[in-house]
Amino acid sequence: MEDREIGNRWKQYIEELYRDPIPLEEAFKDEQNQVEEDNRGPGILRSEFERALKDLKNGKAPGEDKISGEVIKALGEKGQDVLYGIIQDCYESGKLPEDFKRSSMVTIPMRARAEKCEEHRTLSLVSHAS
Repeated sequence: MEDREIGNRWKQYIEELYRDPIPLEEAFKDEQNQVEEDNRGPGILRSEFERALKDLKNGKAPGEDKISGEVIKALGEKGQDVLYGIIQDCYESGKLPEDFKRSSMVTIPMRARAEKCEEHRTLSLVSHAS
């Protein structure tokens, strides 16, 4: 089997595996996801943000942005202030930066000599900042 055929088969398998009955574009339409200001919960507390940073596990593979959890933890106060502001803006606006929506798919064979797509575990690597 040629590389292109293998790539197409993986693409088809992943699309079937993660098919959502509601297309992504529909799920994130502004009109459908608008929450009235009176019905919004409280904002993200700084202590919640700091706890999430502390709970980031070391040694985990980074997403497409190539920023590891260790780098985020080591940002320092100014860097953490910027990231906290971004997270707050995302929460309040309901909009995510494109980088937060991207992921890299990695496959790991479940057994030796695995050849079929179904014989692999799929992992999605996402941005630690998201």
